[in-house]
Amino acid sequence: MRISSIVVALPFALLLAPQDAHAVCARTSLFGPFPQATFGGTGISNLNVLQNYCDTTNTLALTATNRYSSPLLSNDGISTFFATAGYDTHAPGTYAKWNFDFYVGGSNATGFYSLLMDTDPGAGQTFLQYDFVGANENSWNIGMGFYGGDPTAAGQYTYTLIEWRNAAHTLRFGQVSIEVDVSGTTVAPEPASMLLITTGLFGIGAVARRRKRAV
Repeated sequence: MRISSIVVALPFALLLAPQDAHAVCARTSLFGPFPQATFGGTGISNLNVLQNYCDTTNTLALTATNRYSSPLLSNDGISTFFATAGYDTHAPGTYAKWNFDFYVGGSNATGFYSLLMDTDPGAGQTFLQYDFVGANENSWNIGMGFYGGDPTAAGQYTYTLIEWRNAAHTLRFGQVSIEVDVSGTTVAPEPASMLLITTGLFGIGAVARRRKRAV
């Protein structure tokens, strides 16, 4: 059987352009499990990960996860995670209850990358930028010394992972972004305080009953 060849007419400028893996690969985004990622540790959830990938050769991925036994984060199934403000009880005791986690990997993950980390959960946005070359993954916390964030602050953080076509960081090839929406916490009264409150209410009720009898 003879298979005839298919000839596709391409613009002359495209024919002259340098050919590389980036030029022939369309990127796709996906939210869900990402078993390849460990985020540089063990026991870190990779079930709810936003991925931006180029076939199977190059993937950018971001997620947010709870730290140790802190409350699990929920998400909208698209790109926003919901966390609780406050300090995680695990040592060193200065970290937030949640981590943000990033991944760059694949056989073609040899380019230039930047991780932009929002430091202002309020209306404005100020970013720390971490630049690196090649595959990398890790799990970081706003309470870490280099970040200097306030784990008790409520608001929204933005994290963006970018792949650049060049070392000058002037042409983007891929990008993925997530939001971490941190809500405030309500401090429950300690048991001793609750006992005082209960005793006080009981006393007020007893006084009211005595006054009613006197009338």
